[in-house]
Amino acid sequence: MGKPDFDRMIKLGEWLESFLDDNTKSWEFRKLAHDFISLYKIDYGITNNEISIMVLELIEDQSSDIQTYYRKGHALSDRTKSEIHDGVDPLQLKNFIKKKARKYFESEPDTLNLFITPVFKNLNTVFEFKEYLLSSFQNISLVKKPWQTALFIEYGSDGYNLPSEIVKSLFQMELSYGKIHTTIVQDEVERTLVKRKLFIVDGYYVEKTDIENDPGLIVPSNFLWGTAASRVFFDFLFLGGQEYFLFCEHCGKFTVVKRKGRKKYCSDICRTAAQRK
Repeated sequence: MGKPDFDRMIKLGEWLESFLDDNTKSWEFRKLAHDFISLYKIDYGITNNEISIMVLELIEDQSSDIQTYYRKGHALSDRTKSEIHDGVDPLQLKNFIKKKARKYFESEPDTLNLFITPVFKNLNTVFEFKEYLLSSFQNISLVKKPWQTALFIEYGSDGYNLPSEIVKSLFQMELSYGKIHTTIVQDEVERTLVKRKLFIVDGYYVEKTDIENDPGLIVPSNFLWGTAASRVFFDFLFLGGQEYFLFCEHCGKFTVVKRKGRKKYCSDICRTAAQRK
């Protein structure tokens, strides 16, 4: 592996470390969104009223029981039958989003509907995909085969009969990976053709130039966390990441390493704590 590929793999791994960390705060997720856009050169603008960050902030302010309700159980459930999508939703996220969006699109009902419809399909994407990725990485670390094969083998079994919920999780990741495309557009100012990479979004889209032209833009954006997480997950592994991650033997945290086989712990604190046992 060449140095540019190795360096990129480590950057992607560090993004995953932060994304998968249970202690990552909403403001850090905002940084992750910006980092992803920079890493992949996506023409997408994240406004101050990014709706996914508002949802994360709302959940972050709740009791531990409510937080756990939204954070856990996604990898083992059928996404199309999720309680959150069926209405068993303590925080009434649909109403929360609708109120927030209406504030910014009050005079544009058609735009409001364009924005809300795709948002409702992905009410809890961050936590869903965190679980999808963690369960996949855990399976890869346990099944001693190349990751492309390991993903489809349940640890402890001798075949490829994965639970249907896990198969659906993998399908969601594969589907989300493809929601970026490259197009060619005319730059009317420079009078030339330029390549642009865009999220494939059904609905309202905020471009980088929207932010550049109006830094205080108040309309909400809706970052595609499922696409970002899936893209980084698969690209990290395609670049050789299978040999450069571990789960800390003390706290269980997903950790990226720069040298194969040299680490067992995510930090000196965990290493010291483990030695004291």
